[in-house]
Amino acid sequence: MKRNIDMELLEKFNNNVCQKNIDKVSNILFNTSIYQASYNALKFNELNHSNFAINLIGLPVENQKKSGRCWLFAATNFMREQIAKKLDLEDFSLSNAYLAFWDKVERSNFFLEAIINNIDLPSDDRLVSHFLSTGIEDGGQWDMAVNLIEKYGIVPYDVMKDTYHAGDTQKINYLLNWKLRDFAATLKKEKDKTYENLSNKKNLMMKEIFKLLQSFYGKIPTNFDFEYSVETKQDSQYVNSYKDLNKKMIVDKNLTPQTFYEKYVDLKLNKFISIIHAPQKSKDFYKLYSFQYLNNVIEGKPIMHCNVELEVFKYLIINQLKNGLPVWFGADVGWFRDWISGNWDDQLFDINNLFNTSFELEKGYQLSYRTSFMTHAMLIVGVNLNLDKLNELDKQKTLNYSTLTSAIKNLEISRWRIQNSWGDDLGDYGYWTISDSWFNKYTYQAVVLKSDLENILKKLELPSLSEQEIVNLDPWDPIGTLA
Repeated sequence: MKRNIDMELLEKFNNNVCQKNIDKVSNILFNTSIYQASYNALKFNELNHSNFAINLIGLPVENQKKSGRCWLFAATNFMREQIAKKLDLEDFSLSNAYLAFWDKVERSNFFLEAIINNIDLPSDDRLVSHFLSTGIEDGGQWDMAVNLIEKYGIVPYDVMKDTYHAGDTQKINYLLNWKLRDFAATLKKEKDKTYENLSNKKNLMMKEIFKLLQSFYGKIPTNFDFEYSVETKQDSQYVNSYKDLNKKMIVDKNLTPQTFYEKYVDLKLNKFISIIHAPQKSKDFYKLYSFQYLNNVIEGKPIMHCNVELEVFKYLIINQLKNGLPVWFGADVGWFRDWISGNWDDQLFDINNLFNTSFELEKGYQLSYRTSFMTHAMLIVGVNLNLDKLNELDKQKTLNYSTLTSAIKNLEISRWRIQNSWGDDLGDYGYWTISDSWFNKYTYQAVVLKSDLENILKKLELPSLSEQEIVNLDPWDPIGTLA
């Protein structure tokens, strides 16, 4: 049997195709994108941005600009919704530049410590090669955000605004990775490879990293005053036409980032846990998965995921939305995206029919073969379903997996409402819609209350979180992808 492609085989290929159909598609695609050419206009009308059975009306959408800070924006969006509701504010923003600065500081330290811990391995060892090729990225995961916020707190946007490079991070990352790889080579060349010597060298290196990052991000706040306005009642008989004059300025003085977080965020982020839906043969359901070399803050909590089946995954998300809390989640947003309308729907583009072939791969294989993995984090703020059937499900005192599966399917879920961080000129003023079929295929991670997960595990007679086995994954596992 021939291993090469020869001219005889190519001739068979040519003889077996319908050139008329090839020419037709080729002509269409000459000046038109694949998605435009395969657009399913009938399906578009089903993706309504307005009507959702559960809809947590959120604040104006933020813009992460030319940066990969979506995971931080999703976390701060979760908190700013709490703060705005608590203080009755029409709009409010937290500083993502503040958290991004500390993330890059911590991640640089994490990188250099990983090099030191593996100092005797050659640079082409797979683990060391992974550190060097990955370097410092913008992306992150939920627990990385928790680590930063628990250690460094948060500040309002007005206290630390975006600099140019905070919103356009390509040059920061380029120079930072250049410096870190240079430092890695220096550490490798040290004759005295005791940890004490290498650690002292690392501290000097971190001083340079800190100085470089401050040049990009500016002065980092340690103390600040928090100012905001609240509506006041009119005592005068005259109606003032200037609305701002009806507001009272509140000033909370001499806060630190940590005391601001403690005082104004009632529901702390450490009360939540990441759940994933990764139906792979290599990953059992209802086990905890972590990583040895994937994190930012060394002394922080490890990245942790509980792998659950799709019905449990959706039930926990819906339950949290029903209780008035948005859901941080991660998905692969590169597939079947309509930029103009702000929709994700795998049935909105009929690519199979356009090319007369099939592009189908089960979700587990998508992960294992790197066809798809988490690329972006956002907030789920709404879902359209049958509320009567949801109420029936809530009334069930006993539950098993079979009845839960049936109940979730009977909820008639059609679409999900998303608060994105790509600005307000896309979708519905920056809010996007996801079809349920797309959700099933391309949503991989969500963050829910630990207590809610424990309750459903108990109802389904499954091991509690403390009883579940923790499995350490390689840092390059697809579930370790940074959003």
